[in-house]
Amino acid sequence: MSSVNSFRHDDFVLNPPAASHTISEDGAKITIRAEPNTDWWRVPPPNTIDSRTGAFYGLTIDATRDFSASLWIRGDWGTQYDQGCLMLLTGNSSDVKGNWIKVGVEVEDGAEHSGAVVTSPWSDWHITKAPHSTSTAGDSAYALHMKIVREGPQLTVSQHFAILGKGEPAEADLVKIREVRGFDVDADGKPQAKEGDKWRIGPMVCGPKNPQGTVAEFHNFSFRYL
Repeated sequence: MSSVNSFRHDDFVLNPPAASHTISEDGAKITIRAEPNTDWWRVPPPNTIDSRTGAFYGLTIDATRDFSASLWIRGDWGTQYDQGCLMLLTGNSSDVKGNWIKVGVEVEDGAEHSGAVVTSPWSDWHITKAPHSTSTAGDSAYALHMKIVREGPQLTVSQHFAILGKGEPAEADLVKIREVRGFDVDADGKPQAKEGDKWRIGPMVCGPKNPQGTVAEFHNFSFRYL
């Protein structure tokens, strides 16, 4: 596998489970409803929180190779902390152990924001108010394009808001919102992944305060090794 451009690829795994999910016939779109009151968040002691319950549809990839991955995000946003993200999860299987980064839409104080949460090993949070709504509940046709580029232990996150179309935006239109210079490294700053290890990357949906289960749709997934 050198590249993937369809949600119907055999190397995708849905874990944890979703309340429901549907994939378009051409594999270009997936709609996911998370289970109610689910989240991805890790806080250290003494106020320990370790929740990894949001619906994650992850493509299994080689943990030692550089890559680029992107998709477009829209959703039925409305409840505090509703989230639809592109997420990278470290680990060796289809379980939910490991560090992660999730980048995408999050509702905060009634407004849509875009940003990134890095959990390696604890979670930190960076969001900015979105210039356009990406809600499927209104009449907006905008979507948020999120992109992660991995180069060794460095992750670069970029975004772009646009009317939903096909394919990726031009590089000149992407806005870099975060660099992570030591993702999933040990105490000496060396990458923890070794030959044969697997990570997963793909869409994730959660809503820790949504009793109906947050719904998000993702379009035009693109993954390739560099």
